[in-house]
Amino acid sequence: MSEANKVGSWKLIGYVAPGSTSASTAGQTTNFDYTAGETLALTAAAVDIAEFNAITWQAKNRVALNDCAVANDNVWTVTTAAATNGNSVTYTAAVAANCSQLTPSFDKIGK
Repeated sequence: MSEANKVGSWKLIGYVAPGSTSASTAGQTTNFDYTAGETLALTAAAVDIAEFNAITWQAKNRVALNDCAVANDNVWTVTTAAATNGNSVTYTAAVAANCSQLTPSFDKIGK
């Protein structure tokens, strides 16, 4: 992003997903399936930052984790979007509504 003002695909930037042995658009571990977002998975070329607002990383659990059952809509995501300054991006991490973060949050104590 900082060199070309573009967002590159996982393969283009050399990102190796957990459980994978090479730069591609997917990886798999015991607990998760990792995939690039649709925009980056479908294009080999870099996308101009000014036009970008998409999921760039996602993970779906393969096993039940805490209160998060195995389901197609239980996905962890990172969305990358153009920042208002026009030359950088923002990242937003999200957890599926049916799941809570896996690190201790103590939000269930007393409930």
